[in-house]
Amino acid sequence: MKRIEETSYVISRVVREISSLLPSRIESAFLSKDRYINLITENFILKVKCDQQNPLIFLSKTKNEKSKSNFNDSLASFVKGMRILSAEQEGNDRIVKTALSKERIIYFELIPAKFNVIITEAGRVIGLYSYKKNSKGSLILNIGDEYSANPRMGSMEEALSSAERNLILTQESIPTGGELFLQTDMKRYYVFFKESLKMQRIAVSTSASELIEKAISESENEEDEKSEAKRRFSLESKVASLKRKLAELKEEREIEKEAEELKEKAETLKANLYRAGEENLFESVSSPGKFIEYDFRSEGKPVDALKKIFGKYREMKNLSENTGAIRKKIEGEIDKLLIEIEEKKNEKGHSEDSGDEEEKGRIFFSPNNFKVISGRNASENDELTMKRAKKDDLFFHAREAKGSHVILKTKGGKPEKEDIAFAASIAAYYSAGKHSNLVCVSYTERKNISKRRNSPKGEVIMLKEKTIFVRPTSGRK
Repeated sequence: MKRIEETSYVISRVVREISSLLPSRIESAFLSKDRYINLITENFILKVKCDQQNPLIFLSKTKNEKSKSNFNDSLASFVKGMRILSAEQEGNDRIVKTALSKERIIYFELIPAKFNVIITEAGRVIGLYSYKKNSKGSLILNIGDEYSANPRMGSMEEALSSAERNLILTQESIPTGGELFLQTDMKRYYVFFKESLKMQRIAVSTSASELIEKAISESENEEDEKSEAKRRFSLESKVASLKRKLAELKEEREIEKEAEELKEKAETLKANLYRAGEENLFESVSSPGKFIEYDFRSEGKPVDALKKIFGKYREMKNLSENTGAIRKKIEGEIDKLLIEIEEKKNEKGHSEDSGDEEEKGRIFFSPNNFKVISGRNASENDELTMKRAKKDDLFFHAREAKGSHVILKTKGGKPEKEDIAFAASIAAYYSAGKHSNLVCVSYTERKNISKRRNSPKGEVIMLKEKTIFVRPTSGRK
């Protein structure tokens, strides 16, 4: 992924955002599958990206999917149920100190190549994310050790990155608030307090967290596009290879003719084997007047030549019998690949500007603030599912009933049961079964949805599915 520069200044802005929402009780804490620490509190969700080379800290509206890491048990036992009382930046460094109740503190060391999460109680380490070692192989920090952050001190001006320093004039002060600019130089993303005229602008906001999350989304989308481009190239290469194989396949009649000629040659040699060698030209046993010549110098002794010719005959006979099935199989594989290529082109072709897209379809928000979109007709259903939905979004449709396609936009988060039930109830309401007390709704990830070529608009195939019974609701309060 493209690097995201979260400098000391940007961290100071994130810390101000956190502080404005404190105190707040921690309801759950875990490490996600994609290596984000999620601190779910009553007022906000704090995320920390656990990447040694590009650690990040920011507030978010959604939580990630929990992993099965052993770190989760210790993290939850240390912080769940406690209140975050304060958050502050240590010196002008990339270290954030969050003070909890019961004299516990979580330190987030967000320094590239030195990233760590350290939990202390009364000044001593009780939990670590990363057990780093020195050059001699000894642990730098152990459970039970006293811990001091030892941050870099000085003014924020001294902590500015070279890119930030280029933005300010001599004697110009650094703003403590106001607008921030998410920009890119095509190699990495930056969050600046002043717009750089040398870089492309991505977004503007007063929230550093919002821009960091936007940068993560942009970077992930770029990676997805690269992966999709490689995938499309691979698919197109496979199609070209299969087409070559198809072109190389001889027609069945041609193969049958070659097989019959070999059979005739073998039977003629067999009938004249007693004088083969002395002679090499014999009249065909099946076509009087036709003479067949044999080259025993290249084909070997007459007996060996006979075995070779019969062997070639059996190969051609088998090939003749199997060619139709082979051709059909290759054509079927080509059709599947072409459908997949077409789907990828449709996904690539849809506009990245969501402004117009959001106008299409009925818009709802689930209990945990996931966007849910319902198609209003067959054309809109097709566009919603096949073009606008991402591979990890969830697709809903009333089972065995005509109805709306409903998409729950996950945006990297993990919907809870109540979010799934909410989206399913909308799919039930906008279906032929809306007047039933309970409706069975099928759902799956968008990546499990396929569409046959030339099939009617709105008609798709679910390769995998789960079901849920719900009461139809309009989704409107």
